[in-house]
Order: sequence, then structure tokens, then C-alpha cells
Amino acid sequence: MEKKEESRIYVTHYINCEPSKNGWIEIFFITRKDCDEAHYLGFEFNSPIPDDVIRKNEERQYYVPTTPIVEISLSQSVWMNEKNEIWVADSENPFIGKRERVFSVM
Repeated sequence: MEKKEESRIYVTHYINCEPSKNGWIEIFFITRKDCDEAHYLGFEFNSPIPDDVIRKNEERQYYVPTTPIVEISLSQSVWMNEKNEIWVADSENPFIGKRERVFSVM
């Protein structure tokens, strides 16, 4: 029996917020699977976010697109440090395991 390949998951947006002066904070993010065009809040794959909601929140600068989109695993989350940098890192502790800086917020 063939093993079914898992879909890759990508962060397409993060939810705009102020950085903490006390260190890293976990922030909300929007994802998309490579097998479909729907967007989701984090890993809530049972509740797609309509495209018009994505567009409206981009216009309001509430959803900030990640350019380019970044791959994420189910054991990771999106973090913001006190320098306004956005990172994909371990969901329990951003200082262990693989971590990738998405970009710095201006």
C-alpha cells in the first residue's frame, strides 16, 4: 500500500501586533496548504477564511503578507521578538530546534 504524502503548510500572513518589550511573543498567523487555495487561521483546517476577508484585512493592514511565503510544520508557530522580527520556530519554545526568520517589520 502506498503511503499518502502529507501536504506542505505555508504561512501566508501574520496578524499585525505590537512587539513586547519583555521578549518573544507568539502571534496569530494565516496558513495555506499546497494542495488547495483556501486560507486558514493557524492550523484550523476545518474553517477556511473567505478570500474577501483576507483582502479586507490586508487593506486594513491587520493581516500582513509574508513575502515570500514560509513553510511551517504542525510543531511550529509564528513568533515576534522585541526587535519586531517575525520568526517561525518551535511552538513550545522559540529558542530550541530549527528556527527561521521570516522578516523584520518596519
